[in-house]
Amino acid sequence: MNGIVGLKTTAGRISLKGCVYLSYSLDTLGPMTRDVTDSALLLEAMAGIDPHDATTFAQPPMEDVCAALLRPVKGMRLAVVDERQLPDSTSPSMRRALAEAVLAFREAGVAIETITLPDWFFTLAQRTTLIIASEAYQFHRGHIEDDSLPFGKPVKARIMGGKALHAADYVQAMRDRVTMQAELLTLLGDCDALLLPTCPHEATPLDEIDESVSPLA
Repeated sequence: MNGIVGLKTTAGRISLKGCVYLSYSLDTLGPMTRDVTDSALLLEAMAGIDPHDATTFAQPPMEDVCAALLRPVKGMRLAVVDERQLPDSTSPSMRRALAEAVLAFREAGVAIETITLPDWFFTLAQRTTLIIASEAYQFHRGHIEDDSLPFGKPVKARIMGGKALHAADYVQAMRDRVTMQAELLTLLGDCDALLLPTCPHEATPLDEIDESVSPLA
């Protein structure tokens, strides 16, 4: 959306020690850079075991990412969602960008497998909103209701939404998450990655953003 490379890392790959959480279960750190090579360099510098963050212990050793970038992509397998499954809100330009990416990968020798994703995949934003709100309120509950602190109104409202959520709903969402992860891994089979638009539309000008709307606000 803005011409940079943003890397969403696997949970536990980079320590969260010292970070202010929004969601302990979903937050990860990752570099934002001008290109993929810079992103790889920063990932190698940031990743690793941290005795102050137990989640980093569960990650297997990371390969030489920069060296991996030099390997040809020919022979890799990518899963691509059937275009008819994309949400109606997906803009024409995003659909074109996805098609162009698929074509570029095909020409580079990547095998493309079109798959049908489970219906729940396209409601993940709503599901994760419950987890984020619950965990954000737990982390910030000691000060979120202090009106003297400089919380933006929309942010404060979303965090306060976690106060009204039931523990049973949060537990169910976490259980569903494990089930969904297993189902998606089975569906992807021997594919190396899933190719999808990260957003259904182009960047929205700041003065047109409605921060009362979740999750795209």
